[in-house]
Amino acid sequence: MCTVALDISVTTRRRRKLKAAVAEALARPARVRVRLLCSVCGQIQSIQLAYGIKCRIRSRYLLLAVRLALAGNPDYGAYVAPGARALEELALWGADVDTSARQPMHVHLHRPDFIIECDASDSALAGIVVRTPTAPWRVADSGDVSTRERRRGPRACGVAASPP
Repeated sequence: MCTVALDISVTTRRRRKLKAAVAEALARPARVRVRLLCSVCGQIQSIQLAYGIKCRIRSRYLLLAVRLALAGNPDYGAYVAPGARALEELALWGADVDTSARQPMHVHLHRPDFIIECDASDSALAGIVVRTPTAPWRVADSGDVSTRERRRGPRACGVAASPP
């Protein structure tokens, strides 16, 4: 992040590290170590500030391959054969990481009306409305995600705020 030029980019070292990990994974696509896939996914998520939503969209099938590999046996040293779409994502990152340009930081001239902080995992969720136009609110909702909600998907786990 360059605060003088007001732009964001990925360092050369980080790009080189990601390309090397992708090349290693693509060298034997039918037998990739789960730990290596986790490393690639982590590196992709760590550059999200510079590349934006592209990081989440282009790592969905890689993350799915990791989740499926660890579902029955949580062994990061095991080998997995990622699906075709996961391999396509790997190839895209191997080819595209050097071509993305620096991203400008956008200055927002208006303060946000609402500030909401939230977090979710596979088993729980929470949402806190930090600031509203009228006054600060307290914890909106938190709790365990039921099996039924997990089956219905993330939209079923909506968080509704309530005033103090």
